[in-house]
Amino acid sequence: MQVRHVFVYGSLRPDDNSGQSWTRDAVEGMNAHRAELRKAQLFRDQYACAVINPCLSNECSIKGYVLSSSDDDLFCSKLKLFDRIEGFYGSKHSQNLYERDVMEVHIDGSQETVNAYVYHRAACSREHLIASGD
Repeated sequence: MQVRHVFVYGSLRPDDNSGQSWTRDAVEGMNAHRAELRKAQLFRDQYACAVINPCLSNECSIKGYVLSSSDDDLFCSKLKLFDRIEGFYGSKHSQNLYERDVMEVHIDGSQETVNAYVYHRAACSREHLIASGD
């Protein structure tokens, strides 16, 4: 399965205004569509943190964007950049800050779903839930 989408929900969103130095370069040249990751919750830790399957209903969701590109070279270079930003060094690597898995994401305003890479952390602090998921 070739995945050419990344779901972003924090400082990698094209509308992010947190002032992170990487945002503009990370999203430049990518197509962006509003999207939703269901059965997940968003927490504020050191950075925004997605936690997968904390609830079983579709009422829990994270709002964000799906980034994609039809240019394979551009997508691969962006994915490597996202990996560096998110502290992802490979599947189940002991030094990962975030894990990266392929999940189904729903495109807003349509019935369309896509498989997208999602960065998430099971071990983040759950003290500050972002109840809106946005």
